[in-house]
Amino acid sequence: MNTETHNIDFQAVERLRSLLGNEFVPMMQVFLQDAAGYVRDMENAIRAGKLKDMQASAHKLRSTSGQIGLARIQQIAEKCEYSNDIADEALLALHAELAETLIQVEHVLKSRYLAA
Repeated sequence: MNTETHNIDFQAVERLRSLLGNEFVPMMQVFLQDAAGYVRDMENAIRAGKLKDMQASAHKLRSTSGQIGLARIQQIAEKCEYSNDIADEALLALHAELAETLIQVEHVLKSRYLAA
């Protein structure tokens, strides 16, 4: 199993897919759009020195990603959310890891579930 698929709990995604039926694809598309926005907001907040704003975006991302089986995104977002004593450089590195993981997850989800 490669790194990309290690980032996703496919059993959780399949449960959600089964539960949502025809609403699964639109819900995943909204999640991916929202997640990209949260990641952008987090970077902007880090660069502006607005820790609470960054933590609020991280919380939203952690909550939603956990609900749909994206464990690695959830883990990194949680580190950001509870990052009171982390230097900005370390936060930016953590953010970069989060952004890269989201790109990988988005690629896998689109190819497996959202391809037309």
